Amino acid sequence: MLLSKFVRYQLIAFAVITLVSVGWIVSQYLRVPSMLGVGRNTVELILPSGGGLYPKSNVTYRGIHVGVVDGMRIDGDAVVVTMYLEDDIDIPKTNLRAEVHSRSAIGEQYIELLPQTDDGPYLDDGDTIVSNAVPTSTAQLVATLDTALQDVPRADLQTLIDESGEAFRNSGNDIQQILDGLDDFLDESQKNLEPTLQLIDNAGPLLDTQIESAGAIRAWTGYLGSITTSVAVNDDHVRGLLVNGAAAGAEGTDLFNRIAPTLPTTLTNLNSIADVLRIYHMSLEQILVVYPAMAAAIQSVVAGSEPGMGNLDFNLGVNAPPPCITGYLPPDQRRSAADAAPIETQAPGYCAIAQDDPSVVRGARNFPCMENPGRRAPDVDACRDQDGYVPLGTNPPIGSGVN
Repeated sequence: MLLSKFVRYQLIAFAVITLVSVGWIVSQYLRVPSMLGVGRNTVELILPSGGGLYPKSNVTYRGIHVGVVDGMRIDGDAVVVTMYLEDDIDIPKTNLRAEVHSRSAIGEQYIELLPQTDDGPYLDDGDTIVSNAVPTSTAQLVATLDTALQDVPRADLQTLIDESGEAFRNSGNDIQQILDGLDDFLDESQKNLEPTLQLIDNAGPLLDTQIESAGAIRAWTGYLGSITTSVAVNDDHVRGLLVNGAAAGAEGTDLFNRIAPTLPTTLTNLNSIADVLRIYHMSLEQILVVYPAMAAAIQSVVAGSEPGMGNLDFNLGVNAPPPCITGYLPPDQRRSAADAAPIETQAPGYCAIAQDDPSVVRGARNFPCMENPGRRAPDVDACRDQDGYVPLGTNPPIGSGVN
């Protein structure tokens, strides 16, 4: 069969393309460049034991595949693991931690490289890493578990197994949803690796603040525990409050609606009273302290008397001391007692003589100033005045006609 020159050229071109494609695929699949030392760094990891590693075990850097284990050898009391790492990934070697982990319950150990910084220097060909982070062997784990189970009574262990079976019975779908959710979460974390790594790196300072606030958190939980305990003890009262709360709220709303017209005025008056009490609260406290003793003394007046009678002692005192007329209206300006019409007066309405005068020593002029201890005056304005109380004159003798 004769082939034209064009067909022969086509066959030759197809053959060349096939050889190049197959050669490239085979070289990439077999990692021929890496086998020849191209594009890789050889790094040794020194461990106290093999930790279940084997040739071709994966090496990851923050969860990303960066190399494989080439071989292992014993060097004295340690095991030296030779790793081939891709040289296009910069792995900081300052305080670098290398840990051996398992991908599943049946093994599949791999090496995880965990740097403590993002700055250089970086791992290079011929570097060595020393680590003690190897997983607990299966034999040791089983022995430890067996020792722990030996201390548990068989009946209690059987109860635990039975209750665990009851707890997880018919919950396969729920557990599967949890696992699927965790899988989706890990996939999203993998897609957003950089923010996830930043979150992990910044979690340390946040957790440190929680450790520093441990005392306050324990105190808060203690208070919360005491509150919940009190609520549990008074459960009936709390339930009654919840049941009757709506009716009580309705009654309260109705009450406020009925007193709404007069409530502002009442509050205004209470505000005025509060201003007075704020100034004279010490006097009020004194009254409350002295009143019980005075009440007891008054009760002693009638002690031993006949029913309905009181024992009192009367003495006649005439002008000792003389009455005070300074500060009051003169007799010629006083109106008849039968005139009850309100009028304005400029007289202060108290004995306005010197504070050391023996007349009416308990008068208003000697009221203590609550805001200015040590001062005395008849009203708040005089207490606050720099000049203080100023007497209007002396108390003239009765009948002199002098005011």
